[in-house]
Amino acid sequence: MTFTEARGLVARGDLAGNNTFDVLVAVARRGSVGDRDQARELLIRLLARRNKIPPGADGLLQALVREHGLYPYLRDVVELSVADRLAYEAHRPESMTDDRIVFHTEQALVYERLLAGENVVLSAPTSFGKSLVVDAILARQDFRNAAVVVPTIALMDECRRRMSRLDHKYKIVTHGSQALEARNLFVMTQERLLEVRELPPLDFFVIDEFYKLDPAHSDERSNRLNIVFHRLLNTGAQYYLLVLRN
Repeated sequence: MTFTEARGLVARGDLAGNNTFDVLVAVARRGSVGDRDQARELLIRLLARRNKIPPGADGLLQALVREHGLYPYLRDVVELSVADRLAYEAHRPESMTDDRIVFHTEQALVYERLLAGENVVLSAPTSFGKSLVVDAILARQDFRNAAVVVPTIALMDECRRRMSRLDHKYKIVTHGSQALEARNLFVMTQERLLEVRELPPLDFFVIDEFYKLDPAHSDERSNRLNIVFHRLLNTGAQYYLLVLRN
């Protein structure tokens, strides 16, 4: 079975009989020839249809999940080998109160770089799970002031609701008219952040969909985002810039 044929089976949910085994073999082959990104992406799509996978294929599925570092998808954790259990625990962010939250390998690498104080520019597929890393670093680090810039009001509201779990640590600020406190987390679109006349000293900022900084996006919103980026960059704060690809 070719990798393209395997993709088609997963897309249709046609995983009966030997189809699941053939798909898993195709994933293993694609990963072994060096195209691990494609192999991992198909494996994630397969895991989304896990209820259709025959029980007999579970052992091979678990092995591929471990090989690709997709620890959040592991089942029967208590039955893992000591080495696999240690790897699983190493991918659990200490800052999160929910013990069920576990990073996959790429998330863990980004998280560790941010913890080390590095600036990170990340291009990743939509399955990456960008929000979890942002949440974990904001929960873990002792920032005084931080900012998360998102492209739309809808994403701003979604982010604000998600960040409400940190309201014991930060004042969540979504509008320039709000009074600031000792520790603040600005969750805003670029337009709203421009309305804030005087930002307090920032320790960290995130810009989602930073590819819109490209001058090729010569619209008014792109211009505003560039102004916001330069304003934030001039603070000297650590940054995490994100673009997700399909």
